[in-house]
Amino acid sequence: RFHAYREAELKELGCNAILAVNQGSSEEAALVVMEYEPRPGDEKTALVGKGLMFDAGGYHLKSIDGMKGMKYDMCGAAEMLEMMEYLVTRKVRKNVMAVLMLAENVINSDAVKMGDVITTLAGKTVEVYNTDAEGRLVLCDGITFAQRMGARTVIDLATLTYSAQSALGDQVVALFGNDREALRTW
Repeated sequence: RFHAYREAELKELGCNAILAVNQGSSEEAALVVMEYEPRPGDEKTALVGKGLMFDAGGYHLKSIDGMKGMKYDMCGAAEMLEMMEYLVTRKVRKNVMAVLMLAENVINSDAVKMGDVITTLAGKTVEVYNTDAEGRLVLCDGITFAQRMGARTVIDLATLTYSAQSALGDQVVALFGNDREALRTW
């Protein structure tokens, strides 16, 4: 199953975090859902991917060097899409849902600004302090959406952050979780 929620549906759902991040873009944001259910009725795992098609940093504009490679800020969503293809091709017997959060973080007169307060899909209000901290906003709506769709386990993947790369280098990944069994299984 596949469904792409666009601007009007995202507003109706209350996905204000992804919509806020995307306010500066002339392209519509999208929350794309793909479901693979070889075992109907069994638990479902959600793979949530950050898909920033370009991240200029919003009003906290990145330097020219900092913007190099920001077209790759969509790699979290791309990897989750690849994971879905792998699971289906290999006929893995797990119920999995991919939630791809697609947006741009650019500037125009409508872009989200420092001090704006938004209400996320989770019902939490967030005051924007740094417009270049958009990843946590899009993922907040994506993770909440996945939970509401019945996912017991949620795995998110994002190109976060330069700090992790600075601490660990290019050959190690930062992995955080609160469910050791889920981490072992995946």
